[in-house]
Amino acid sequence: MENFSKKHLGKNVLVRSYGAGVHFGELVEFVTPTIIVLKNSRMIHYWDGAAAINEIAKTGVINNNSRVTVPVDEVYISQVLEIIPLSETSFNNLNSMKAWTRN
Repeated sequence: MENFSKKHLGKNVLVRSYGAGVHFGELVEFVTPTIIVLKNSRMIHYWDGAAAINEIAKTGVINNNSRVTVPVDEVYISQVLEIIPLSETSFNNLNSMKAWTRN
C-alpha cells in the first residue's frame, strides 16, 4: 500500500468503499490503509455505460442516464475496498457531468 500511496497521492482516482459507495477526486491522504481523504470529490450515485468501476476508471459513463453528485471540497472515506487511477478521458467525462440533485 505504501508504494501505491506515494505513486498516486495528488492524482485523480476512483474509490469504492464498503458503506459510502463510489467516489472520485484527488487523493490527498491515507489516514490508515482503509481510510483516505479526497479533495474536490464527487460521488457516483448511479451509472450507465460501464459494466463495472474498472471501466468507469478507463472511459467514464453515459451522461444522460448517470447520476454524479455535487462536488465537495474534501471528504474522508472509510472502509475503502478499491482505489483505481482515473484516465484523463474518464476524469474529463465525469467532471463534465451535470450535478445530480433533488432540487
